Amino acid sequence: MEFPSWNTDKHRGEDANWIQGSVSGNTASARISLSSLKSGAVQGNYVTHIYAWDSSGNKSGVPTSIVYIDRTAPTLTDIKVVEKDSKGYTVECKASDASGVDRVQFPTWTAKNDQDDIAKDWWTNQAVRGTRVSGDTYRFRVNISEHNNEVGSYVTHIYVYDKYGNYSCGRSGCVVPLGLLPQKIVKYGNSLLSLYNENYSWDEMKTLSGKLQSKLAEVEDAKKQQVITNLVSDQIRQYYYIGGSQAGKGQPWKWQSGSSVTYTNWDAAQPDCAGNSEFYMAAIRGHGRWNDMPSSYIYSGFILETPLNLKPAAEITYGNKVYRFYTAGIPYALAERYCKELGGNLVKIESEEKNNVIAQKVKELNKTFYIGASDEKAEGKFVWRDGSAVTYTNWSQNEPNNTADCGGENYVQMYANGKWNDYTGQNVDVGFIAEFDKTPTATSTPAPTNTPNATQKPQATNRPQSTKKPQATKKPSSQNDDADYNWSNDDTSSDDVTVKKVTGVKVKKAAKKSLIVTWRWFVSQDGFEVQYALNKSFTKKKKTKRYDLYAERVKLRGLKRKKTYYVRVRAFKKVGTKKVYGKWSITKKCKVK
Repeated sequence: MEFPSWNTDKHRGEDANWIQGSVSGNTASARISLSSLKSGAVQGNYVTHIYAWDSSGNKSGVPTSIVYIDRTAPTLTDIKVVEKDSKGYTVECKASDASGVDRVQFPTWTAKNDQDDIAKDWWTNQAVRGTRVSGDTYRFRVNISEHNNEVGSYVTHIYVYDKYGNYSCGRSGCVVPLGLLPQKIVKYGNSLLSLYNENYSWDEMKTLSGKLQSKLAEVEDAKKQQVITNLVSDQIRQYYYIGGSQAGKGQPWKWQSGSSVTYTNWDAAQPDCAGNSEFYMAAIRGHGRWNDMPSSYIYSGFILETPLNLKPAAEITYGNKVYRFYTAGIPYALAERYCKELGGNLVKIESEEKNNVIAQKVKELNKTFYIGASDEKAEGKFVWRDGSAVTYTNWSQNEPNNTADCGGENYVQMYANGKWNDYTGQNVDVGFIAEFDKTPTATSTPAPTNTPNATQKPQATNRPQSTKKPQATKKPSSQNDDADYNWSNDDTSSDDVTVKKVTGVKVKKAAKKSLIVTWRWFVSQDGFEVQYALNKSFTKKKKTKRYDLYAERVKLRGLKRKKTYYVRVRAFKKVGTKKVYGKWSITKKCKVK
């Protein structure tokens, strides 16, 4: 069997290359490689004839249809990250091809541990395939939950394939921050409304709003609804949760603060309580009308409302300035906006004397606080919020280091010992220090009973529990701040609280006398405990260490060499003065170097 083949655009039959076929029983076949033909591997029309001979030399021949071979790669343009938050990011591109796009693949991995988290068979894997959203535009959402919950530097490559196997490729990337990332912040009345693209459940959103001394947004009238509509009009999520909910089907709708919902802006045929499980309220992207929703939805974000009368945990006067220490764990951008709306800014520290004065109060409060320095515009060039250069510094050892483990560190915080650290600007466990003139002029006047003036003694607040001094490159320990505000009528007892069991625990060897412990992080808790011992029953040399809300990777040091350790993890929530613990995770073991 022979298969003479040629490119009909360039040659005739006498220029054919005769390709030897293979015979199996009464079936013959041949693979025609374009590179073996006289024309070479070029785009165009090809034809193959088939000839068969018997042992006596008799032959028969038949032609086949002309085949057009497409050798032109698809077009790939306009690659960009159109949205990011602390749970991931969305990559968008434009892809086209004359013969049609077959698929667009988005293999992704983190800077940690090379490509250990890249999808298997990524070139065909549906899990990393983009979605066509309109025309020649494709999008893909990268979620950190599919990459060991790692924050920091991510790399995404984009491959566009046509039906002939031709492809084009490009790349994108993103730095995923640790914590909450506000997409928009606007002032309305005596509050700041901030929009987030992070996808959390209703209970998780309530927990987060409490840590930020805020609430899910409440809409009392059409004027405020217009502000909400403007917030969601150009966003990427389909829905944005606000603060309305009902106890069950047919029950009255109430806001998170406990007040009844009187003004409404429901979309057509809503609320419909589809599946008898939609008890929560969300504004729809674009027009802003409302839809009732389940407790969580993958294509959703949320809107928070932060009052402009947060009560400071402490207030001091130094020179001609007043300094207020807020324990609300709001993101850096929101903290800066809060200060500016009240006529001040995040604190500026120009001298050792001033640093010592500020540090003394920070030490008393035993909490980490954001100050007004950052290098967000130019890495390594720290400036104050007024644009002036940072000349005096008080860095902790080995800082600043812009560690990628936190997704990049562009904002300065002060430890409880007065030392400085560069850190992510989205952590919900860091307070902030505001600086005002002695008689500040606020653009929005807080209630007089909640905000002390320069000569008043601040209202008493519960002092956070003592925690260990954080190391230079570690996240500060979480605190439970009982601020003087309450937008909720909930009076939860410890008997009503359930804490999830920790999953995904892994233990691996590190440097000598140490182990690395990781687990799958979740938000509806106040911290974690890691327990380790030399036997499975945890009776021999048992130790327990407590970590803050955002811990998901810790290093156990000072262990005995060549010994096998058993490790387990559990979460806890704080209810009043009590701690409610979840079940211990599955026990893992590992031998120390």
